[in-house]
Amino acid sequence: MKIQFKTYYKLSYKNLSKFIIFIRNSIKSENQQYVIKYRLTDWIKGNVPANDKVKIHIIGTRNEIVISPRNIIHDDEILCGFSPLDIKTIAMLAFSYRARPKYEIMVNEFRHALHEEIITIKERGKSTCIKQSVQELSKNLDLIDGFSPIDAFNLGRVSGETETILYHRKLNGLKKTC
Repeated sequence: MKIQFKTYYKLSYKNLSKFIIFIRNSIKSENQQYVIKYRLTDWIKGNVPANDKVKIHIIGTRNEIVISPRNIIHDDEILCGFSPLDIKTIAMLAFSYRARPKYEIMVNEFRHALHEEIITIKERGKSTCIKQSVQELSKNLDLIDGFSPIDAFNLGRVSGETETILYHRKLNGLKKTC
């Protein structure tokens, strides 16, 4: 049995329940019960959310496989071998990496001599920090995408305040020259 996925690869949490119902209905036909080939036995949390793995037991054997939940979601044949509850769990694990931010803002500091705000960012799972000005950081969409919504909002607020201050300084400089 082949399941067609056209619009379900890029899901939000809003559509996740629809996705799970779609999978459950695809597996179960009118005259056929669930054919469970695999059972989810363990979740191995990685140091980065993208490195999370699940341990799967192949029913009827003593074999276990360690595989990424996102790889299971994209493989229809393997996905059809799970129970609906396991499919729900795998789907939640596969899309949970979006809930955890990749970066977090550690320190905001204002440098009076340079008239700019410097933000220190730490990548989760690593000990190194990145220091960038608000103007540089607000142009880097990949970094902003890795922030939590609160950190992204605070970055936007600080960026707006900094731009307003710079605008008023330029405006006052023009008034003095005229």
